[in-house]
Amino acid sequence: MCQIGSSAFELKSILEAIDRMDIAAAQCLPGSIMEASHKRNALLFAFLLSNPLRGRSITSLTWITDGLGSLRGSPAKGWRISLTAEQLKNGNSKHGKRYDVKVADWIKTRLDAYIEEYRSTLLRGKESRYLFVGDKKGGIWNGVGATVRKVSRKYIPGCPGFGPHSFRHLVATDGLRRYPGDYLTVAELLGDRIELCSPETR
Repeated sequence: MCQIGSSAFELKSILEAIDRMDIAAAQCLPGSIMEASHKRNALLFAFLLSNPLRGRSITSLTWITDGLGSLRGSPAKGWRISLTAEQLKNGNSKHGKRYDVKVADWIKTRLDAYIEEYRSTLLRGKESRYLFVGDKKGGIWNGVGATVRKVSRKYIPGCPGFGPHSFRHLVATDGLRRYPGDYLTVAELLGDRIELCSPETR
């Protein structure tokens, strides 16, 4: 993570970076691939703050119009992420359980717009089962990590760049700073078992 101070300051820096991506999108030709790419990247950063899943889980998120994807809901009803235990890193453990978490209200409008417009622009008429798409091929987006590093380096002043996993550390640190010792809440947010978040097991 960027060495820029407290977790609160780092969160602020990421939110400011999201604003800068929105500004960059507004400077693009409406309906262009570049505009849609900026909007997708802004959503990705917001998503990683709201639901700090591992990179593998983020790239495998699906959105299917019949409602059977891992992103479920609608602009009218709101959104939830539903993952089986097997879809999580530690899900094969006998202690594994599913991840069923609401997407934060503060990113709903952003997610609605992506689903309704920008995702289709990126796919250019093609179909895909994945929520986050990298190009018109619509396959799993293997470039998520590289994109997060490139975008964080570009839009966070003085930052050398960081990957998706850094969001997990940042959110966990901020959560424990706000609620000392509340490992259960942090574990639920990260989709982990509580023993994986406790300092006694590190």
